[in-house]
Amino acid sequence: GCVFWGVIIKSVIDTNKRSAELKWEWEENRKALQTAYDTALTALKAETSKENKINALEAGRAYAAHCRKGGKVSIFDEAALQNDLRAYGGD
Repeated sequence: GCVFWGVIIKSVIDTNKRSAELKWEWEENRKALQTAYDTALTALKAETSKENKINALEAGRAYAAHCRKGGKVSIFDEAALQNDLRAYGGD
């Protein structure tokens, strides 16, 4: 009786702890990807080269994919990325 419930409770606690760790890890990755995208956009604004445009687009796609369930960029994300590129001078 008591041993069984003790095992169940420990399992639930371990699962909740792991879930919290995964959420923290996901958020840290999101922040890093957002920083990379912001940095790429800043570089594009400073110099509107083809290389900087490609870097910003790739960084934006990585960030958008991370934020989407399933990890795939949507058509709406692509439109938003194009708007960002235009706003930062990467026509």
